Amino acid sequence: MNTDVRIDEFASLFGEKRVRGTLKKMADIEISHCRLNLDRAREALVPFEKRFRMKSEEAWEKYQQGELEDDIEIMEWMGLYENFLAVADQLQRIKNSRAYAELLSSAN
Repeated sequence: MNTDVRIDEFASLFGEKRVRGTLKKMADIEISHCRLNLDRAREALVPFEKRFRMKSEEAWEKYQQGELEDDIEIMEWMGLYENFLAVADQLQRIKNSRAYAELLSSAN
């Protein structure tokens, strides 16, 4: 049974508005978690940026091109930045999704 069928079944049991409201709340919670995780990741990146005197974005480019050494601290920094990028991507995918846009429009 696919997700659409399940959502339709829940909508028939509990009402479309209630189900859509619940899904929107879940998406909003995930967005909040992403934002919190991004803030925490930014804080964790600052000491590395200060120590190596460059922004994480610049270091990432250099790392991807093999221009940074494989120092354990640089690898830790790049691992943290990779996680930051993954969370940022998740946040954008949610915010840009058609499904989330539909939930926003139906909530009004």
